[in-house]
Amino acid sequence: MPHEHRHLNPLCGSTLKIEKGLQGYYDTFHACWNHARNVLNESIYTSSEFEDYLHTGGVPYGGTWSSSFYLETEKGNLAKKCLQISITRLTSGQYDCTAYIL
Repeated sequence: MPHEHRHLNPLCGSTLKIEKGLQGYYDTFHACWNHARNVLNESIYTSSEFEDYLHTGGVPYGGTWSSSFYLETEKGNLAKKCLQISITRLTSGQYDCTAYIL
């Protein structure tokens, strides 16, 4: 069931209802990336931009990394939605990851 939260995404350029979102705590950045991939895989969209992205440099303790990735439809057209990912590295060393499609 869609969340009623609305978010302005600068890459998509519009305010859209969040379709699906998941949040969790993980021990590695890679686990967060897999979490975001699961959100994408459970949707009807694909994202070549997400699949081709190479993150380097990590996230410093207490820091946050976030990004939006364009989505494509089954026909390969650009969707009017994005995959939004936000990863915060806690002072404990764990990562707080939120990923959703909006």
